[in-house]
Amino acid sequence: MNTRRSPILSAGRREIAGAPLDHIPDPPAFLNDVGRRKFEEIAAYLVDLRAMTAGEIPLVEQFAACYSRWVAAEEALAGGDPGWRTVVTRQGTPGSSVPTPAMLQSQRSIEQLRKLGAALGLAPVERARLPAGRDGGEDEYERLMRESGAA
Repeated sequence: MNTRRSPILSAGRREIAGAPLDHIPDPPAFLNDVGRRKFEEIAAYLVDLRAMTAGEIPLVEQFAACYSRWVAAEEALAGGDPGWRTVVTRQGTPGSSVPTPAMLQSQRSIEQLRKLGAALGLAPVERARLPAGRDGGEDEYERLMRESGAA
């Protein structure tokens, strides 16, 4: 058995890198309320599936931080930021439209969330790589399919 340990986590504990966690890690202090809630939600989901190891903690932290930036950008857009502005040329005539900082942040965050979500197995197509079932039990989808006669 590999007893190599991962670096100390923000909470000061050491975890065996490849062993599934049996507890939800504490969110890092740098996350805002939105990020902390998302960290706890994703971590709980992955721990429940026994798919979260110490190695996934930084990815979940990144996902939560990125999610909170996306929410802030979308709130700015909903609060009156038009999303696009027209550049005025040197001659004083309207030129092309360019995205505002909030729109750029939203677009970049969405792309980062897709990549991080795929790495964590959150995208539907990536879920197949996660451990099947929860603690060896049947999951809700499998039960519904069996009861409907489709499986």
